[in-house]
Amino acid sequence: MARPAGFEPATYRLEGGCSNPLSYGRVGAPYHDEGCHGRAQKGHDKHTMTDHLLIAKIGQTVWGSSWQDPMAAAIRQPRSTIDGWASGRVPVPLEMWKELREATRLHYLKLADLDAEIVRAFDSAYQRAMAGKR
Repeated sequence: MARPAGFEPATYRLEGGCSNPLSYGRVGAPYHDEGCHGRAQKGHDKHTMTDHLLIAKIGQTVWGSSWQDPMAAAIRQPRSTIDGWASGRVPVPLEMWKELREATRLHYLKLADLDAEIVRAFDSAYQRAMAGKR
């Protein structure tokens, strides 16, 4: 069905066009190559977040302001572990980044499904509105 201009479903891209070692289920030596964006992938440029800031950003974005308990449940870790990471007292272990990525991908997929449902609801509402104008 045709939609009025300005209401098209958003297109998302998780990967940002780059290859990511986490995508392959294995992680080797640190990646020092200049990646697809032309900067070192190891993460020492001025735009890189520390682990504790990134954990908080992920948590708040995915689970909201009270994110610690839902994150702990999603990656099967005690709340005290999440608190240690969020405070910066304890570094996030390598394997937990993969678990966090999987948890965020599951939320992304749920949102993508919800987006499709919203578009269908809009289409139905639009058809009703146009039928009422006849």
